[in-house]
Amino acid sequence: MVLPEYYQIVWSYIHQEFSSELNENAVKKPADFRKEILLKVKENFNLADISGKYKMLSELLPVIESEFNRVLSKHSVFYWLHIYRRIAPHLASELGNNTDEETVIVVRGHLEQAIYKYGSLSKDDDYALSSDIELKDILGGLFIECMENNMSKEQVKFYTDGIKKNKQWVLTSFNKNSLFDMYYLEGVAYQYWYLLAKMRAIGKNIDATIDIHGVINEHRSDEQDLLIKSFDTRNSANSASFGMTSNVGTFVKSELGDVNSTIFCAFINSNRYTFSDLGITAGEHEFSPNFIPFFINAESFYNSHKYLEKKFAKIFGFGLLELCEMLQLLSRIALSSVANHALNKMNGKKNDWFHIYSHFQRGYKVYALTYDELKIELKQCLEQLKKSGILTESDLENQFDEIIEFVTLKSSNQENIGIWSNGPKPVLIKSNDVYILEYSAIYYVLKNLFFGLQHYDSKNRKGFEFEVSLCELARNNKFDVILDSTKIKTQNHNREVDVGIRVGDKLYLFECKCFERPLNFDIGEPKTINHRIEELDKKLEQADTLREFVIGNSKGTNYDFSWATEVHSYVVSPYTEWVWSKEERLWSSNPDIPRIISVHEVIELLKSERNIV
Repeated sequence: MVLPEYYQIVWSYIHQEFSSELNENAVKKPADFRKEILLKVKENFNLADISGKYKMLSELLPVIESEFNRVLSKHSVFYWLHIYRRIAPHLASELGNNTDEETVIVVRGHLEQAIYKYGSLSKDDDYALSSDIELKDILGGLFIECMENNMSKEQVKFYTDGIKKNKQWVLTSFNKNSLFDMYYLEGVAYQYWYLLAKMRAIGKNIDATIDIHGVINEHRSDEQDLLIKSFDTRNSANSASFGMTSNVGTFVKSELGDVNSTIFCAFINSNRYTFSDLGITAGEHEFSPNFIPFFINAESFYNSHKYLEKKFAKIFGFGLLELCEMLQLLSRIALSSVANHALNKMNGKKNDWFHIYSHFQRGYKVYALTYDELKIELKQCLEQLKKSGILTESDLENQFDEIIEFVTLKSSNQENIGIWSNGPKPVLIKSNDVYILEYSAIYYVLKNLFFGLQHYDSKNRKGFEFEVSLCELARNNKFDVILDSTKIKTQNHNREVDVGIRVGDKLYLFECKCFERPLNFDIGEPKTINHRIEELDKKLEQADTLREFVIGNSKGTNYDFSWATEVHSYVVSPYTEWVWSKEERLWSSNPDIPRIISVHEVIELLKSERNIV
């Protein structure tokens, strides 16, 4: 007998019986809330200059955060996360003109940050183990009511006996308004994203006005419209599944190599991939989990950022290697069966779809452990990995307390959570007598780890690491890398080439610009954007002069490029960069491809050229 998860029959009932109320909370009420706060500043906004308009919108962000606080403070972090992770990652199209996959990821990120910040970590009266309460208390009585109305007595008994024995975590003080609130909060998170999107546009010097409906209308020129659409399209294509760029600009590709050195985490499945899309045999069961596997090679990540090790330890009080190993331990205890299944997949063995489904449907696990018990479990895992030679010798055992403190959300550090900045993300959440292990947060912890360390690279070692990563990725894709941090020389001059790749009779020269991107770039801070434009423009000039040098000196003392009928030069960044003009020098012969491109775009560009050749 196959039965749904405990909440599904209640969710289905509420969606069927209260669809209009759900829609009102998901779409209309959030839109009305945005209209109300924007109309209050409409007159002044429309008269202000660009910088004034940016400032006014930024001052509305705390207003929205206050609304998050008003609703989320009613219940525990556990409660809200439990509900939200059981709602598919999808946005109602009626919310606005952009509800695509990329927006879903960002909106959910904003709301989950709000849950961490404003949900209670001291309340314990809205969730419990199913074995510890009466059936009538599960989901406020809706669980047993819906079962008795939709199932036979045999099915009800089978299910209720099972749920009492399984000791699963369930919600107690729940009613239909809880689901209404959740959809309302997601709608408000969309309005938060909406304001940030308008701030990003204004930060790129696009004028805007607020109309009588509380809608912010951008006034783009044709050129600005093309540039915005280009950036958005390229940014969406630059999927996180390709690799991860840390906040200092170091790129680490994502791949499932040695399972033993892999940190397994979860990434939101906004594209709704099914099991078969992921290469998992599910038999007759075709599911689309809320999360999909994401792989980070712990050794590669550590090696790429090793140059920061001393400064990192000085600032944080523990080692970078030790933190990487701790995250490996945490992902391993949460996803040990998934790691085994990934290994089986690599070895051509059959996968058990249910284990993978159960791990990646939620992106977190709950442990009823004390702090000491959690440490014992982690240390046992550490000893096993050391005995098998998987983890190198480090000082992790002596740094357990400091590192666990760093990755744990407690009442004392909730105020440090930033909603638009998406950080810091907790991997562990201490909620009364349980720990929530949030392995979907590991990606973001590593991505945003090095704030405060941007200026500790006087020898530009991250630039070298970036060049190495690009060359390795190109070689893995079967491209002919002929220049790798190479100094090409003539009798009178020499030039440094970061990366040179031959495709047929064409030579592609790539100048790598690896520099951190401040957080406020993501909210369109004008000073940050203008500074970045200046730096990228200087690098493009360098790429231009390099191309001219090679064309004017096809042979040198240590090279011969006389075979090249065409020479092209590009600037490569770990990020998708904002290209600020349609000026000819900023774009390649393909009008969709700028000359300042991401790592992903380098590979796609070379692939297209290889197909032509």
